Amino acid sequence: MSYPAGFEDAYRALESAMGDLGTATRRAQNIEFPDVVIETRTPEEVQRQPDPGRTGDELADLRRWAVDVDARNAEFARRVAEAVDAEIDGLRGGWLPDGRRDEIIEDVRAHMLAQLRRYGGAER
Repeated sequence: MSYPAGFEDAYRALESAMGDLGTATRRAQNIEFPDVVIETRTPEEVQRQPDPGRTGDELADLRRWAVDVDARNAEFARRVAEAVDAEIDGLRGGWLPDGRRDEIIEDVRAHMLAQLRRYGGAER
């Protein structure tokens, strides 16, 4: 059987490459790698300073809420809880009508956003 021109050379090159691959594979299988331990802390494990809440210094509080997302979210949650409690007290106990809680949350969000925008405008 006759092969086209250059076939023998290509076949020998492929055979050599396969031999090199086999040698590299055997060497890699014989290498002993050290044990690897990956330690990643979850967000719950990260040591964070507890949010001090309102400090009585409105400017310092606004500054902190403007830059610290966690403090801002904590203050937002406090304000929503206070507004809901005040609404329930105004209803003399009872419960909030359907949709009223969502309205309170939007009102608190708008008020806090306006307050932070005023603070940001005063600083610039």
